[in-house]
Amino acid sequence: MNNLKNPITIGGISTIAICLIFAYSCISSENTEFPVPDGAARVAASCYSQLSTSNMPTLSFPLRDWLQAETKFPFVSILNYGDDWKFGTCGKNWKKHTGNDYVNPLVNSKRKDLENAPIYAVYDGVVKEVYNAGSGWGFGMTIEHVYSYKNAQNKEVKVVFTSNYTHIKEKTYVLKNQSVKRGALIANIADISAKTTNHLHFTLRSGLYSNYANRGALPSSADASKNCDCDDKSRIDPVFPEYYLNPSSVKFENKQL
Repeated sequence: MNNLKNPITIGGISTIAICLIFAYSCISSENTEFPVPDGAARVAASCYSQLSTSNMPTLSFPLRDWLQAETKFPFVSILNYGDDWKFGTCGKNWKKHTGNDYVNPLVNSKRKDLENAPIYAVYDGVVKEVYNAGSGWGFGMTIEHVYSYKNAQNKEVKVVFTSNYTHIKEKTYVLKNQSVKRGALIANIADISAKTTNHLHFTLRSGLYSNYANRGALPSSADASKNCDCDDKSRIDPVFPEYYLNPSSVKFENKQL
């Protein structure tokens, strides 16, 4: 398990000062989770740039080797956290990918490689949303999780985070507001081969559930001054990385590369 002594923090007085200018407080506390203001205007990307995963619990990986392949772990990410998402720009720049896109390279020669693959919850939680991810992109699901541990002062620290699973079939095994257990079967991967190779888009985000947790990509800091409602005129997207965490920096107990 990862080091659990330090809760998620934003380091340095200078960072706090920057955030205050944009009407935010980047607060560090020994016994509270990192605060996530919802429905607010975009803020300086530096406000989000140092979110740590050091206090995250060990998670269960969302995919299993249902093909019974000989390799211990046949899944790889073909598009990583922070990569350019070349399905949409904001201003003159590509948006940034909020998570990892997992495929099985053993069958990756076919564009329908992962269709129907089972997906599992990474941690105990509550399903906060099941939604249409857009024409040809399948559906998505976001689960909110709460993890508690005792810090060095023997105080209980709560870590709140969400996990998102996108490009899933409309028919799911769990519904909105339903509690789920770590490792529970929640959905199957949809056929999005008309768009791209079938895969699971998986993200982690610090804090309570927000519809921001359903974003597949966000504007880069280079577009921070623009009104980047490029995909949907009814919304304004925050700047990457917002409160998203890098899945590659989190420990998965059954991920054996």
